[in-house]
Amino acid sequence: MSEMIVVTQTKTKRRKASLGALAALLAAGLTGGAALGQDGGKAGTLTCEGEGGWGAIITSEKTFDCVYTGLGGAKEAYKGTIRKFGLDLGVTDKSALAWIVVGPETYASDQYTPGGLAGTYRGVGAEVTAGTGVGANVLFGEGESVFSLQPVSVQMQTGLSIAAGVQTMTLDFVGTVVE
Repeated sequence: MSEMIVVTQTKTKRRKASLGALAALLAAGLTGGAALGQDGGKAGTLTCEGEGGWGAIITSEKTFDCVYTGLGGAKEAYKGTIRKFGLDLGVTDKSALAWIVVGPETYASDQYTPGGLAGTYRGVGAEVTAGTGVGANVLFGEGESVFSLQPVSVQMQTGLSIAAGVQTMTLDFVGTVVE
């Protein structure tokens, strides 16, 4: 069973056209994720916030403060770095991203160990921003990581930019969040 976050905006015709193009990318991402067999058990959510920056046409890098919330409510802090290779033109202000964290099909929440999301995730992403914009990021864990970030994340940001390409996200464990 997949969960999807739906984003709606109706302020301008330009934004509607941008969202229409993004919807096609989202559909392609969902289809690609299903084809790769990423239908595991939900482990929690990952939310990240970061400052804006300039796209450097071919490559870009942004850092994020991330919080993983497990199904039982426990929270962990991570430092995330997203590196993109491909088209990246424009400037953005603050960004917020959210993913459903998925474990293998046989995943049980008592199998999780602190810092378990640390590692590198690879995939493709696209974003369109004209004032307020959205983006989609398809990321899968590699190496010893048993987790994937649900095939589509939703990214909200402000600025003026367009980006598409291959990307990696590295998550470094910072510690347990005590509230």
